[in-house]
Amino acid sequence: MSYSIYAYLVDIEQLQQIHGSKDVTIVPNITDSFSEELEENNEWFESEIESGAPTLIQAVRDIVDGNVEKTEAYWWQYVYALELICKYIGTQLESDELEAIKSSGFWIVDEMEAIKDLNYSSRSPIPIHGLENLPSITYVSYDEAIYYLSNRYSKKKADLTPDQEERLVNAIEQYHSWLKEAINKRTGLVCFLY
Repeated sequence: MSYSIYAYLVDIEQLQQIHGSKDVTIVPNITDSFSEELEENNEWFESEIESGAPTLIQAVRDIVDGNVEKTEAYWWQYVYALELICKYIGTQLESDELEAIKSSGFWIVDEMEAIKDLNYSSRSPIPIHGLENLPSITYVSYDEAIYYLSNRYSKKKADLTPDQEERLVNAIEQYHSWLKEAINKRTGLVCFLY
């Protein structure tokens, strides 16, 4: 099985203000803009939804309305809802170097200080109760992006094959490009692993 990391440039403050805003325009706009993704999620999680999980658009509505205290059993759907909100208000970044990571390759993520929490726990910019392993989420504020980019380090792993070394170098370059773009746009970064 393989996993991928998806990154979005997002104004973290704007994202946090959406939580509980009760903004009546967000849900219809997301429904119109992402109808295919909503339908795919409903199909993918059909049995879970039939057993009581919220649909993806209901989870978006719960976030917008501030009704996320009931997320614990279905926390995963709220992570996907948060990603959809990030797509709506932010910009998805290229992540091809961090797609299709085999579980044995998660050590690559450990080399990326700002997002290595994706391997161990989640750090959500809004409250989502019950966060467990996957999908996981983390975010990096504008100030944190400056810190991590200016304090980057390069651990040389001695036991890498040439292919592993190339994959690591390419992944780190892409990760650094995310931080640079967040700094250039004076915004934050939200990343999802699943």
